[in-house]
Amino acid sequence: GNHVRSLSESMLVWYCLLLSVCAGMLTSLHTSYRHTRLEVECLRNRSKLRIKMSNEVNIFSFNSSSFPSTSLHCHLELSVPSSTYGFSVFIEEMSLSSSISTLGCADDYVQFGRDILFVTTHLSRKYCGMVEPPVAHTENGIKSFQFPTTPLSRRIYNEEDDREMDVWIVIENIRKENRLNKSLTLVVTPFKKSCGSRDALYRQCQDSTRCVRRELFCDGRINCAWPYREPADEAQCRDIPTTSTEPWSVADSVVIVIIIVIFSIIVAIIIGIVIKLRKTSPKPMTHLIPRQSAEDLLTSDLPHQFLPTCPPLHPPPYTPGQGSPQEHPATTHPPRYEVIWT
Repeated sequence: GNHVRSLSESMLVWYCLLLSVCAGMLTSLHTSYRHTRLEVECLRNRSKLRIKMSNEVNIFSFNSSSFPSTSLHCHLELSVPSSTYGFSVFIEEMSLSSSISTLGCADDYVQFGRDILFVTTHLSRKYCGMVEPPVAHTENGIKSFQFPTTPLSRRIYNEEDDREMDVWIVIENIRKENRLNKSLTLVVTPFKKSCGSRDALYRQCQDSTRCVRRELFCDGRINCAWPYREPADEAQCRDIPTTSTEPWSVADSVVIVIIIVIFSIIVAIIIGIVIKLRKTSPKPMTHLIPRQSAEDLLTSDLPHQFLPTCPPLHPPPYTPGQGSPQEHPATTHPPRYEVIWT
């Protein structure tokens, strides 16, 4: 009994741990964005900041108002799970020094590239200057984004030849230019190079073979960043008022069903093992008390001289005397009392 109880308690603890892990997985379904503050992380990692990206979108931001140093030299190394994925970079806003020399951006810039081992094999052009945030526009209940000054083609970069991408961010003279608050926001989205129409997790960007996660469509941030007139994931979106609860997507429903099935199987296995152990466990031994007759219960504690007498099992045969007792009365008389007590 105690062995079965301890085993069932330990299995219950493992079940609760598995439930918490799956609950964390469910929670992570809605954590589509991860925010990295460069003014904090780049100071903490002086050499190179390595980030492994899975499905979440990474937002890298910098603001000179909370940066303690006079310059920032940051090197990011981003990686995706496999060669079937790529990187889509969208410059959401940028306010850097716009001094241009013959070599490109002189003081402040953002640059992308890739390398093999320690050798840089590709470098993009340098991005600097002013890039305004996209402007949301609603017409006839349809929401879209517009780019009044900087077109979409000048604020994007894509990497799909390698599963790693390097990003160099250089910002100088932060304290000297007090009139200009330098800032930067990059939205880096991992995309799938191709997907089918029945893919439950990814959806194809319009006019392209690239695919991003379904929950990124019409979420208010640009993730299909390719050189088109408008971003494919934020085009023709209905202007629905935001509520406190987000609707479940198809992918979430599939994962929830799988988790429920796994939990049901685990519970059934636990119940079956407990029932089997209870059937096969030995019964506790009890001291058998012999049954006692009524005579034993009455006479077990009495002294021997007070035990009642009983006729013998085989009495002697009866031999009748001559005549009846009335015909031969007793000739002796009992002794007198004074004789007994003298």
